[in-house]
Amino acid sequence: MNALNTTFAPRTIKKQKGFTMIELLVVTAILVVMGIGVKMALSPQISNGDVKSTMKMVEAVRTAVGQWKPYNSVLTGVSMTALNDLDLIPEAWGDGSNITPLGGGITVAVSGSDTTRMVISVTGIPTTEIGNRMVRDYADLTVVTPTFSGSTLSLTFKG
Repeated sequence: MNALNTTFAPRTIKKQKGFTMIELLVVTAILVVMGIGVKMALSPQISNGDVKSTMKMVEAVRTAVGQWKPYNSVLTGVSMTALNDLDLIPEAWGDGSNITPLGGGITVAVSGSDTTRMVISVTGIPTTEIGNRMVRDYADLTVVTPTFSGSTLSLTFKG
């Protein structure tokens, strides 16, 4: 009878520690989707900042040409290298290759048709939208003729 009167102690179930594989996969998927959303939301802002920085670089080159002209009294021979040699632009800009935040370069030369005008070209514009936007932005300023073709923006300024 003793065997019948024996009471059984309730089984204690060990609490599970950690996460299951499914929980980890769900959390990872949520984080990936959120990361993609944030990247998509910030892309236009990054692009806008890059465009503005590139436009500031163009303005710096334009100002440097204005300072370079008194040394030579004409625009003939102006180039990024010539401006760099006179320390009129940052030394890191060198010959202007691959210096813009958009991934391209900047060149400057005298206009072939009018030696009183300079042509500043920005290469490596990533999209037609950005190129057309820059044309519109410069058309509102003192640029004689802004043009965009392929991935190059050409700006003709009065010297």
